[in-house]
Amino acid sequence: GASPQLRVSASAQTDVVVARISRSSFARHVGTTTTLRLVNTRWANKYGPLGFLDNGLPLENQVTLVVTRAKPKAYDDMVQYLKKQRGDVHVLYLSSRVISAARRAIEEYRGRLERAGYRRILGGNTPSSGFAGAFLLMKACKQVTLYGFGLDAEDGQEQQYHYFHLFSPAHSKKKNSMNLTHSFDTERFLFRALADGNRVTFCGFVPGDRKHNRQCGMRKKSTKMD
Repeated sequence: GASPQLRVSASAQTDVVVARISRSSFARHVGTTTTLRLVNTRWANKYGPLGFLDNGLPLENQVTLVVTRAKPKAYDDMVQYLKKQRGDVHVLYLSSRVISAARRAIEEYRGRLERAGYRRILGGNTPSSGFAGAFLLMKACKQVTLYGFGLDAEDGQEQQYHYFHLFSPAHSKKKNSMNLTHSFDTERFLFRALADGNRVTFCGFVPGDRKHNRQCGMRKKSTKMD
């Protein structure tokens, strides 16, 4: 995810496949390993021939860009541009069926929350890029560990929208709220339920629990016996 919780969560450096969202990059806290980078319509345009790569937009060596949503022309422009500029980068388009299935999961769980008494859940049922990516990985991977999801900190404190600056601190202030087509609360509730059912490992910030915040999701080193 892109939540500022990543500043205090365990390093994402330990996982076999690391997926990041849009332009997220904050190596000191979240590591440098990146296998997949998920981008939506807004970011597909910027990874295309608009010149944003020259302004520090992260694009790691041998990374695979997974476009979750984009207009056909924007996607084709991006593919053709990257083919010329960065031949090592692979580009895939996520099937709309995955987005539809993720939406149905959110709608169904939101209905359960409302029947349980949660009446004031903000936002709509369109899956965020982070949720769409997690939903895809849960179908493809034996183990999924989630970091940086949720609009508010786990201790209830308000925080900024992303843990990274979009292009500058001033520009980030203009984009410091959730698009109301999404519901980050519903997504986080659903991820927590999946974690309770041992379907995923959900690493959120726990106040006062330094060990959890530093080590959640990290794989234990194997010990060889003589």
